[in-house]
Amino acid sequence: MSKKNAHFPAEAGMCNFCHDPHSSEHSSKLLAFDTTELCFQCHDKGALRSGQSIHQPIILGNCSACHDPHSGDDKNLLLKSTPDLCYSCHEKKMFELGVLHEPVEDGRCLACHDAHVSRNENLMASKQPDLCFTCHDQKNYTSGKNVHRPVASGRCSTCHNPHSSKSNNMLAKSTKALCFDCHMEQEFMGRNQHGPFKIGMCSDCHDAHQSEGKKLLHDTVPKLCYKCHNAEGFRRAKVHKPVADGRCYDCHGIHSTSDRGLLKTDVDDNCKKCHKRNFDRPHPVTKLPKAKDGEAKNHPLSTVENPRRPGTRMSCSGCHDPHSSDWGNLFRYETEKPADLCKYCHR
Repeated sequence: MSKKNAHFPAEAGMCNFCHDPHSSEHSSKLLAFDTTELCFQCHDKGALRSGQSIHQPIILGNCSACHDPHSGDDKNLLLKSTPDLCYSCHEKKMFELGVLHEPVEDGRCLACHDAHVSRNENLMASKQPDLCFTCHDQKNYTSGKNVHRPVASGRCSTCHNPHSSKSNNMLAKSTKALCFDCHMEQEFMGRNQHGPFKIGMCSDCHDAHQSEGKKLLHDTVPKLCYKCHNAEGFRRAKVHKPVADGRCYDCHGIHSTSDRGLLKTDVDDNCKKCHKRNFDRPHPVTKLPKAKDGEAKNHPLSTVENPRRPGTRMSCSGCHDPHSSDWGNLFRYETEKPADLCKYCHR
């Protein structure tokens, strides 16, 4: 009885309240009642055994798995302080994976869990996300115009491990693998992939919790695109209409496509969506001026290599810059009139 805290019957000398002084059918320790019922002679059985989740020692009536029946140095007569007591049953390595939740790191298991019984799963002190919002400011997660579905439905642990994780921000998996648990992977697996997406940096463009923008984007397009792509190349004297309007998605896919430059279709087919008439009227791709008999009547596109950009085939973008240019007709090279363009390849 030299320890800091004593059990009331022991402190009051009421040993025979728990023990039979002569004999017992319940234990070698001469207990007056079966171990599953002894503690409930004083402690409210209903309060400790009614809930959605009940701690296993309570179910088994093994209170002494956690508490010393006589005295202890820890409050509530615990055999050890938390979290060491918890690790007597729960595998410690699962709580030391690398990045630790602050309550776990501080050994405050009871900040989130009830030790005996709870109306919530996993002995949680309250339901998600209310439990999480006791520490994390709710307005940072749910006040935006658009809220990520797991957040809106209060399923924080869909994405986060509540104890420890090998990934930053307590994520249950790497970012890319985690996103693919819900988002269909095959929709993103084109031959050419957007750089951030390819290396699993989904959160470079998307906010994981909430956003004022559509698709949980951090910013509006094209501002978001210009965080990586140099805006100067899109703001020269002559600007392509979709670029000027911030409609990057008119021509480009977002995550992956089968065509280079993340174009939604082949370069020339992409241009034809808006510039179809250029393929139906006099234009170098339909009829070359001054073409002689026996010579090609039109400028070849996909059938030849672009001499200015070795390794790529000729296309509309061989002569025109698809974003912006300092010269008329979005010409890629300096010209005063269209015919000046030819000299850059034909010397």
